[in-house]
Amino acid sequence: MRRHVTRQFVVVTVILTGGAFAMNTDQNAAEQSARVVTLREAIAAEDQARVEGLLREAPALASATTDEGVSLILFAKYRGLDAIAKQLAAVRTELSLFEASALGDLDRVRAAMASEPAVVSHYSADGFTALHLAAFFRNTTVARFLLANGADVEATARNNSGVRPLHSAAATRDPRIVQLILSAGADPDSPQRGGFTALHSAAKHGDLRMATLLLAAGADPALTCDDGRSAFSFAQAADAADVSRRLRQFATTSQSVETDPTSKSN
Repeated sequence: MRRHVTRQFVVVTVILTGGAFAMNTDQNAAEQSARVVTLREAIAAEDQARVEGLLREAPALASATTDEGVSLILFAKYRGLDAIAKQLAAVRTELSLFEASALGDLDRVRAAMASEPAVVSHYSADGFTALHLAAFFRNTTVARFLLANGADVEATARNNSGVRPLHSAAATRDPRIVQLILSAGADPDSPQRGGFTALHSAAKHGDLRMATLLLAAGADPALTCDDGRSAFSFAQAADAADVSRRLRQFATTSQSVETDPTSKSN
């Protein structure tokens, strides 16, 4: 009888302590989730002091992600909050290739690729390659390194944007990164969602220098978006007379070459 009672006590104790462990685990998970939400809100509010305090209390929060799986470093970078992104990175011993590329940290880019070189072709949780991110955040040195180590200059984002690295570069309106991507062999006429090209972007913003770079690389000024607008349409809407003139010059030159029989090889 005593043995039966003892055995029953042990069973009940195991059940109770097991239940307590499960309750504690759930409670800890809930508390951690609440901290992540608080940190994300502090980032969105651009509250550096609050971010610093939260990271001091729980440094592991710097490795958290949004509900969509996007790292908080990228969450900050997408909002133009470079200082906060660096705060988060400073308490991390390692960064993903995507985070390091967005930050422009070449040493950490090298470290991320050292153990797994193929990661250069991987996609982030929100559908971008490291080259997309390096181009978008104007990190020319990192982009050059990625290209030299196998990054696909024509990789298409796996999300609704459908952008390629050239489109990411064009969005920055930085001629250095645009030239780098073009020099690596990017198709200047590659379309993103809606048939929008890098030349359309240059014309829309009245950016003569970028338009000239793209035209010199072979961009077709006559291409239209899915809605029928051309680079000329965008330039006119932007009241960019200098861009319109340059587009006409290249269009005229291109037509002359196509119709001149001496320009064709025998």
